[in-house]
Amino acid sequence: MSKSAVENARQKWAEACNLWVYLLCEQWGIDGRRGYWIGDEVGGVWDMDGVVILSMDEIIYAVEHHVADIGSYHDWRDYCMDLSELNIGMPSFIEWCKGIKVMDEESLDRLLKMKHDLDRLVEEEKKKVNV
Repeated sequence: MSKSAVENARQKWAEACNLWVYLLCEQWGIDGRRGYWIGDEVGGVWDMDGVVILSMDEIIYAVEHHVADIGSYHDWRDYCMDLSELNIGMPSFIEWCKGIKVMDEESLDRLLKMKHDLDRLVEEEKKKVNV
């Protein structure tokens, strides 16, 4: 295989990946010009100012399945941040879009409240010891 054939394939790959990003940005109404491929790995993970960070598979899934707006992404990210606070595994963006959740919102809210209450009690006890 010639070097020019490899370069041609690499160029076509970059064009295709960037077209998927363009389609996603159009679909979500966001300005993709601020985005970049992390580590210059085209087709790896795309980052737009730390606001949207998606793998190539997630970008393609969102476009092909008409994930209508960026709100779905933000809902998933917020859900994952809450799970992370409780040290619970997180669904991928694609799993989230398919309706797969680790736990329902009500249970998650209840656990977060319990954790915050416990954290507050621990801090109160620490203050008593340090007096």
